[in-house]
Order: sequence, then structure tokens, then C-alpha cells
Amino acid sequence: MEKQVSRGERSKVINQSVIQRIKEKYGFIQGEAYTSFFNKYVSDSILKLKWKYTPIASKDNKVLFTIGNKKVYFDDFARFIESKQITTRRYKTKEAKIEALYEDFKATTIKDYSKVQLEKENPEYAAILDEYRNGLLIFDVMEKNIWDKAKNDSIALEKFYQNNKQNYLWKTRVDAILFSATDKDVAQQVKQMLTENKTADQIKETLNKDGKVAVIISKGIFEIDQRELPQGFEPTQGISKIYNKEDSFVIVQVNDVLSPSIKPLEDVKGKVISDYQNYLEEQWMAQLHQKYNVSVRKKALKKLKKQLKS
Repeated sequence: MEKQVSRGERSKVINQSVIQRIKEKYGFIQGEAYTSFFNKYVSDSILKLKWKYTPIASKDNKVLFTIGNKKVYFDDFARFIESKQITTRRYKTKEAKIEALYEDFKATTIKDYSKVQLEKENPEYAAILDEYRNGLLIFDVMEKNIWDKAKNDSIALEKFYQNNKQNYLWKTRVDAILFSATDKDVAQQVKQMLTENKTADQIKETLNKDGKVAVIISKGIFEIDQRELPQGFEPTQGISKIYNKEDSFVIVQVNDVLSPSIKPLEDVKGKVISDYQNYLEEQWMAQLHQKYNVSVRKKALKKLKKQLKS
């Protein structure tokens, strides 16, 4: 708790220092006193977070303060009060809350003014901000027209899947039991027991005893190129030879060989959504190219290439 308070105090001091530097750089003039007017203008409903803004008459809409060449009016603060009354901590009195909101409004306005001026004074910074804003705009458009549509339009997704099912195929698979041992003699025992029609449970009971695991057994359906299967494995029904795999000896008991088949949508939904998003993006880009003429400023492109190479 002490550390949190300490960090909060340090942050407050730093923030005040930044505000003061901005004031000194651009100039700050305090305007009309606001407390008397706003203590009457704002009702006690603000303590219940239910206060509603009403426009301030022009005769009462005085300059609250001036930062640089920007005049800030009572009405600006009134709108801020309505929008921020819920986000602030609770206060016992209306007056205390208005004062806290004013300090927040003043600091926010001053920092926002500084950012605008920085864009004007620093073209490189302005370009970065512009790129950031454009990125957000593109993100919003893409989210609405592509990503959300691909995730939420189940009928369109099903149709896309049905039209492209051949892209979602299982390779040849085996329904198999894998036996893995670090000792070749144990692997040979496993193979002998399999030829004697011993079950996986029987092999496990016989070889894994006294707290020692001599053989690891895995059951499942595996595609032939899955890493669980040994390199060079031949998908043939029956008991395989002993394969050497990563310092282990592996035997595969193949119960069934499954031919390539189409994967159900529920098994590949993530991949289908991704492919559908790419499809929608391509369609969208094609529509944009048809609607708008695209021209390349060759001199600018040449200059950019030169900058990237340097």
C-alpha cells in the first residue's frame, strides 16, 4: 500500500511538472472565477452520477482559461463534467467533486493542446500520428467488413467451407497403438508379445513394474506425417518393424488404415475462418480497385526506395 501511494505521489508530481512546462512554453492565462457559477449550475444529482448537461447562456459562457491561442469556455467544462462524472471517485460534496473535475479538465485540455502543437512543430511526429490514426481507421473497417463477418456469419462460413472442402483433407491416417522404449531388448519383447496377440494393457502390466516405466504406450488416430510416428513409417495394417526414433525404439500396431478424407468443419473451423477472412479481404480490395483509380507517384516511390537502402 505504501509503495502504491508513493508511486501515485511521484506520478502526480511528474504530471504537474509536465503541465507547468507546457504552460510556460505556450502561455497560460487564468480566466473568470468558475466556482460560484458552477456550484449553482450543477445540481446535487452529480453525486449520484446522474447530472445532465444543459447549454450555458452566451452571457454566462465566459472564458475559463486560455492556453496558447486557444480560449476555453465555461460550456466546454460543463460538457466535460457530464462525460466524466462517472469515471471519477466518489465525493461527499458537490463542490469538492466540481473542483476535482476542473483540475482534471484543465490538465487534459493543456496536454491535448500541447499534442496538437507538437504535430505542427514536428512534421516527423505528425507523420507517425497520422500513420497511427490511419491504421486505426483501417483496423475498424477491416474488423467490420472482414474479421467480424467471417467469425459471426455462420451461414456464409458454411457455404465457403462447402465450396472449398477439398482444401481441408485429412492425409492418410492410421488408427494405431504406439509402443516406445529406450531399451532395444524391451522393444523386442514388446514385438514378440504383440505377435502372441497380447493386448496393450497386458504388455504394460508385464513390462512396467516395480515403479519403473519400461514402455510408453500411446493410442490414437495419427496422420502419417505426424511427429509421433517414426520417420519412414509405412502405413500398413499389422505390427510394424522396430523403428529407431530420437534415442527410442518404436513399434506401431496399426489396427486400421484410413484413406484421405474431408475434415468436418468443426475440426478445421479456425483454419476455415482464416481462409474466409483472406477471401473477403481479396474481394474487398478488388472492389476498391474497381471503384477508385490508383496512381503511383514514381518520384516519391523512387525517393522512398533510396531512403530504405541508405
